[in-house]
Amino acid sequence: MTEHSPAHPAGLFGHIGGVEVALLSITQAGTLGAPVDYVTARRADVPAGTPEVSVDRADSADLIRVPVSVVDQLARWWWTVRLDGGEYQASQMRDGQVLIGTSDSRFVWGDGWDGNVRDGWQRWVDAEGLDATATRHPLQAVAWKAMNAAELCDTMEFWASASWPLTRDDAQKLAVDRFGGRSRSKTAPLI
Repeated sequence: MTEHSPAHPAGLFGHIGGVEVALLSITQAGTLGAPVDYVTARRADVPAGTPEVSVDRADSADLIRVPVSVVDQLARWWWTVRLDGGEYQASQMRDGQVLIGTSDSRFVWGDGWDGNVRDGWQRWVDAEGLDATATRHPLQAVAWKAMNAAELCDTMEFWASASWPLTRDDAQKLAVDRFGGRSRSKTAPLI
């Protein structure tokens, strides 16, 4: 790419423990009924001692799930490539080539384009000489946070010491009184 080359790789990134880390995904897991948003990264890229979210399915030992609450500056970096009068979004770079894409059929020219009007078109082009810029798009902070061990024990103790059996309405009222929020109407389904 030319001197205008993007100074930052494309993709999902965040700072964990003061270190910028390339992230593989953002998702949500249910832990005791309380969702915890997390990111997945390569374990080798994440500082030692970073908290981990565990889920019910097995994963590669090379990957780690980190609560979003410990990730700063969460953002997606996009590349825009200008080529032959068109602007394209670049999604990958491999072996000296860049995968560019568009959903505008006016810019689909020549051989080598794969895709369709519904999903857009993509094409690998040589990186050498491309005019490209990188743009950072911050992602909004997520409301859910991971529970620390003390909060988890407190929550478990609260429910263990409740006067069971409870109806759904009684359990909902207890939860609202203890944890806050709104009570549900009598006709709304319990989620």
